[in-house]
Amino acid sequence: MKQLRTIFNFFLLGSCLLLLWLAYTPDSLAFLQKLINSTPAYSTPTHTAHQTAIPEPMATMGYGQYDYNPNLLESARQHFAVTYHNEEKPSEIYINYTLAALESNRERLLHDFGFSQYPTVAVEFFTNRKQFRDATGGIVDRGYPLRGLSRGGKRLAFFIDLGDFLELDYGSFYHVAAHEFAHELTSAKFASFYNDIPLWFVEGLAEYESRPLDRIKSDYLFVRNSSLKEHVSTLDKLSSAQETETSVEDIELAYPTSLSFTNYLVTTYGYTKVMQIPASMPRSRYDFSRAFYAVTREKLDDVYAGWFQGLSK
Repeated sequence: MKQLRTIFNFFLLGSCLLLLWLAYTPDSLAFLQKLINSTPAYSTPTHTAHQTAIPEPMATMGYGQYDYNPNLLESARQHFAVTYHNEEKPSEIYINYTLAALESNRERLLHDFGFSQYPTVAVEFFTNRKQFRDATGGIVDRGYPLRGLSRGGKRLAFFIDLGDFLELDYGSFYHVAAHEFAHELTSAKFASFYNDIPLWFVEGLAEYESRPLDRIKSDYLFVRNSSLKEHVSTLDKLSSAQETETSVEDIELAYPTSLSFTNYLVTTYGYTKVMQIPASMPRSRYDFSRAFYAVTREKLDDVYAGWFQGLSK
């Protein structure tokens, strides 16, 4: 007992001497700074820490130039109205990611689709798969922690799986939010005949508007490699890719193929002329192929065949 008391006294004395040295030694500030900034041997990551951290640039996914900007949230809440559909709402960072992504794309997309202004858009969040399906008709497979859906009528819906929060980052929200907002603007611009526009063009345009350039290039390489195995879909298959009888392989190819072909059209004819194609459908018996010829003076099937042949070169 006496030995323990002696050890404790020595420890107490040492601590006092250390504090005196820190208080009066010129190097004490640098020492404290070094002590504070030292990295611990280990630290336990927490859910809260993950939610509040700003994600690192997603260089490998092509989203490095699209970093999360919380300064956009104030203006975003003037353009987008948030609602929830169950008691367990998504974490605040995911709501902020969605709003920031929508706001960062809003001005550009409005310009691309020819709108000088646009009414407030409702943004609905779901964390329950069944509620999302019942309310929107959208189906979310297991393994997809984030899903977006344009409901038309200035309503966007997002499903977020709270159990898979570690897989979600700002890059994912950036793409999904821009993609669905592009759908909203497409349906608003061509409202009376939106359902007559082929699905491959609707999805290809939304992907084109929501993907960075390096992702467009990587999708092209993916489609090119698939074409060497004769797996690229026809235009008809692309437009029926969401039907239940469609193979998983065709579904996985549909989006990058639609994006790659749409990007080819934009590169070949220019964005303005490509957007004239659906705009010309009322004068072409609401037939996209007729409208395509009216604008480009080329047959759609011939252009697609030429693009497909170019994949193998």
